[in-house]
Amino acid sequence: MKLNSDIVFDYLKETMLIRKFGEGVAALKLCRPRIYTGDTNEFLPDQLYVALVDQLPPNPVLHRGAVIISVGGSPLPVYTTGPCVCLSVLDSTDFFTVFNRVQDIYDRMEQWEESLRTILEKNADIQEMLDVSYDILKNPMVVIDGEYKVVGYSKVIDEREDLALYRPDADDMMRQDLVVRSLRENETNMTMKKPFTIMYEGNVNFSSNLFDGENYIGNLSISFVLRPFRNSDNIFSQFLAKYVEMALQRLSTLSHVQTDMLREIFRSLLKGHPLSGSSRQYFNSCKEKFSYRCIKCVLSGRVKKKVPKEYTCNLLEKNLKESVAFEYNSSIVVFARNDEAETRDKLFQLLNRLELTAGISTVIPFSYLHRVRFYYRQTEIALDFGAQLHPAQRIYYFEEYAMRYMIYSCVGEFPLEMLYTEGFQQLMEFDASTQTDYLDTLRVYLNNNMNITKSAEDLYIHRSTFLERIKKIEKIMNTDLKKPEERLYLNMLLKMLEIQKENLNEKVVPKEKKKPPILDHFELERLV
Repeated sequence: MKLNSDIVFDYLKETMLIRKFGEGVAALKLCRPRIYTGDTNEFLPDQLYVALVDQLPPNPVLHRGAVIISVGGSPLPVYTTGPCVCLSVLDSTDFFTVFNRVQDIYDRMEQWEESLRTILEKNADIQEMLDVSYDILKNPMVVIDGEYKVVGYSKVIDEREDLALYRPDADDMMRQDLVVRSLRENETNMTMKKPFTIMYEGNVNFSSNLFDGENYIGNLSISFVLRPFRNSDNIFSQFLAKYVEMALQRLSTLSHVQTDMLREIFRSLLKGHPLSGSSRQYFNSCKEKFSYRCIKCVLSGRVKKKVPKEYTCNLLEKNLKESVAFEYNSSIVVFARNDEAETRDKLFQLLNRLELTAGISTVIPFSYLHRVRFYYRQTEIALDFGAQLHPAQRIYYFEEYAMRYMIYSCVGEFPLEMLYTEGFQQLMEFDASTQTDYLDTLRVYLNNNMNITKSAEDLYIHRSTFLERIKKIEKIMNTDLKKPEERLYLNMLLKMLEIQKENLNEKVVPKEKKKPPILDHFELERLV
């Protein structure tokens, strides 16, 4: 790594008394030091020389960009007023110590550059880049992406309460007051391509917008509140900003490609189409086998102003971690990674904001992704039942309506009364003719798993009275309630009857859909 005169000067003055003469070149062009032996009187551009002051020629040929470190006293005026930069060591530090310390500076900076390059090539981890850069800049650094989400910040920010300002908020977003400080005025916050520094409360704040072509993708800000700003910090900050920019570009590209690939996979599987070669290759090479939930979003009936579906899909993808969203059958389908708490909370906020309601499937294991059509059907069933039973809700989980769907499916083509056993019909007729409610007694008994004491308490009758009722019920129905199959059948009949009494058999019936075919082994191989 090549340096400049400001870097060499700033690091040497930490351990020795040194004075700088002349203005150097800001660009990183300065090569490693050479020991000046007096063999020439010409000092070349972009070359660093370490020389004993007594060996410097009285009539040198000095070029702009040359840097001379004189050891052992002040050099002649020709060196301090010429086009080159002269660094004069004024204390008693010996020649070889100076030379070795300059070499150490180059070694340190090359190690830093190598670390940044390795991180970029390995995983483009921005947090790692900031970690290895703290020892160089010694001040809090924050990187945000194009959505003002914090993607990395110096660890010292968490360690010190006086730096709490620089911590991200609860949504991992950059705090608004820091955004204003770092990016200055609104008209320049996403358009300024040149890095800039501003003063805030007596401290220098460096800010560099990051771009992918003409597209703004983030910002690096460094606040010099721990160690004062030095001239070399400006070039170091810009150097780090370039690596962070390349990392954001890479991460943005990888994320975009992965999202597009996942979207194609889910859309193809949902339609029952075979995967393309690239999609199949990506699917088979996935190292992390995530589970997902299918979410179908529809506009609320109260919505007057419709939001473009593309906008809604983009918003859902940005807010639901590693999700894909696309339009399907005039609705929006989302396949979101199964993170129950995060998905539920963020989805609820988004649905309220966009005035959408959603049906959510059960968890889809990665190995079951080829069955996404069945899970999509679950979202439709959840919406059909949920929207009518609980119209004030925004989210309907299939698990909460699976029992009702199973019961309706069991009824099938028959009226409910066609499924009654002779004994069940006789018990209903007995209740009607005697004004008793043995059906309710039976329901409580079965719901309590045949617990006699609990059932008697729920019905507010004596235990002996309850036992007499059960014997009477078994006699009327000519059945034995100790048989599991008999109890299961009676439970289903009672649940069907309960739903019928709610007058939901005509009101809440899932729409008829063509059932997705069960795919055999060869068909699955064709798709996936």
